[in-house]
Amino acid sequence: MTKTDYKYLDIRINISTPSHVEIALGDNHGKEIHFTYSVWKKLLDQRDAIHHFFNNNEDEAYAQTIGQITLRFGKINNLKVLRLETSTLCLAMSSNTVYNMIALEYCIDCITQSLNNVTSMVDAKFIRFREIVSGAKDSIAAIRESESFDKNDIVDCELLAQVFGLQ
Repeated sequence: MTKTDYKYLDIRINISTPSHVEIALGDNHGKEIHFTYSVWKKLLDQRDAIHHFFNNNEDEAYAQTIGQITLRFGKINNLKVLRLETSTLCLAMSSNTVYNMIALEYCIDCITQSLNNVTSMVDAKFIRFREIVSGAKDSIAAIRESESFDKNDIVDCELLAQVFGLQ
């Protein structure tokens, strides 16, 4: 998301019952803020306030809450930053990072819609794979050897590696 690779934006399916699409904003220090697509859209609704903050000469600091995230407008070392805060962490972003994030609006819309279209399939495959591994000594082998597993299907491969490969 930035030219310095300090921040990233990730869109993914959260494997829970039922699974859902979530957006994660993180940095290279392991901090991540997770939020829903509706919170993302509410964040974008603040673009006028964000532009005003970064493009005026006022030093006024203020905060606004969107869902579980507080947007805190202020300065760090004389640099204007937008801090996204939750009850457990804070991510500070410069104007370039924020504008790059906002510029990805339509990309995020497309990816989110695409992932929303497969969540029911992910749920069904997750349930099936969970049935396959119940009682199996080697979860990965049990899934790979089952008729339900397709090594050419991205959902199957990711479930195998990201969910069942960790067990």
